[in-house]
Amino acid sequence: AVKTGKSFAKQKKWTTPEKAIMGGAWFVRYHYFKNNQLSLYQMRWNPQNPGQHQYASDIQWANNIADLMEKYYDKYGIKKDHIRKKYYK
Repeated sequence: AVKTGKSFAKQKKWTTPEKAIMGGAWFVRYHYFKNNQLSLYQMRWNPQNPGQHQYASDIQWANNIADLMEKYYDKYGIKKDHIRKKYYK
């Protein structure tokens, strides 16, 4: 992922942190949100089509990202009750 991610970023001309953030957000929007994979769980596991079109292969990915998101939600005062939640059993 590091090698291919770096070459992908270079190809897309994401040469600054700002460009990488905006480009990465665009990528997620058009490759996952437009595919109705709106949550970390859906991006990682794709329950509508298991084993296909998954964002990450690390089984801890959603937990790790959720921990980072919680940190920034707290830092910037984002209310957790405004977050869409789905529970899977």
